[in-house]
Amino acid sequence: MSQVLSLENVWQCMKEEGKETRACNEYSATVTKKSLDDRGNLHFAYSFAAQAAEVAVDFRTGEVKVLQVITANDVGKALNSISLLGQVEGGVIMGIGSALIEQFITEDGYIFPDSLARSRIPANFHTPEITSFIEEHPTHADPYGAKGVGEIVNVLTAAAITNAINHAVGIRIDSLPVDQEEICRYLSQDLV
Repeated sequence: MSQVLSLENVWQCMKEEGKETRACNEYSATVTKKSLDDRGNLHFAYSFAAQAAEVAVDFRTGEVKVLQVITANDVGKALNSISLLGQVEGGVIMGIGSALIEQFITEDGYIFPDSLARSRIPANFHTPEITSFIEEHPTHADPYGAKGVGEIVNVLTAAAITNAINHAVGIRIDSLPVDQEEICRYLSQDLV
């Protein structure tokens, strides 16, 4: 189940839980100076997001389970908060699929998972706790101030998961989906 928190509350929540941050960064986007037709910036309203994941790695099997994903998104202006949460949760789950589950397999030039029955996609039990921080900095280029949120969430999830794996067991993953056997080989070397 998602929670929506404002960044103003995050420091207080972390303090109450006895947690400290390791880094704090602030970024101010440059103003788009040219229109799309003048070959200026490629978009009229840039979206920004950040994500962190908490994972558990089974040292015997190399299996990775995502326990929690924390995501922060600058959405411009939230027009429909329930739909927005659905976009965020769906993007996280899609990112989990690409990071840990989904694999594009071909055999002799033919796509092997030729139906949904043969495709591995995330199921309910793959869904972690998702905490969403929504920042609203309306863009002036849109009449309602909204920015995109759909894809930007999904783009970050695999990186957040692989960074969490690296933090947990010390292996840097450089291909997706994450290979459990590679993690097992790495861990067995480490134990010898």
